[in-house]
Amino acid sequence: MSSNIPDSFDKADPHNLKVIRIEPDMKHFILIPYKGREINSNMLTRFTLFLYLQEKIQKILNPSDKLIQIKDLFTTLNQLKQLLQTLMKNDSSQDNLFAEALSKNWHLIIDHAVDASYIKPSPHYLTELKKFINTIHSYPENDDHTLGYYLTEYAGESWLPFPFIHILYALHENALLTPSKSTLSTWIKEIDNIIYSQ
Repeated sequence: MSSNIPDSFDKADPHNLKVIRIEPDMKHFILIPYKGREINSNMLTRFTLFLYLQEKIQKILNPSDKLIQIKDLFTTLNQLKQLLQTLMKNDSSQDNLFAEALSKNWHLIIDHAVDASYIKPSPHYLTELKKFINTIHSYPENDDHTLGYYLTEYAGESWLPFPFIHILYALHENALLTPSKSTLSTWIKEIDNIIYSQ
């Protein structure tokens, strides 16, 4: 090719410069040999992308059992929060349906805490959840039969023991006297801390 350039050619002269248009390569793929055949790389890329997107969509539409458990726990905690808010406003201490809903929620939360204890690595909210369970289970302090005891032992009963009624009434009364510093408002804040710790 250098033999075609004349000896008098001056490379520094701008008149001798010529821009040649480069044509695009119309072939946007390569053929990949595979088991005696050739695979179009463009089609292979599209197919791989399709499989990747399909896997991502499946993960979104079908969450794992662990995510479903967490969602169920947070739903149950929200329901317990609503029950506690109801007790703050209304004296529900002698309402069988209220006590039953409270007890069912309590059982679901304890069951989840037990199940979550076996998950490795343990969920980040588990420490706060166990602390919350211990708080309610030991309320009122230095008492033989606590709120947690009644919520656990008298689930589904059609009658309410008098000490249990007294505990619920004392919580309601405390919430009326000091709404922002009451035991119920503290428990509601603890529930919020667990739910929003994500």
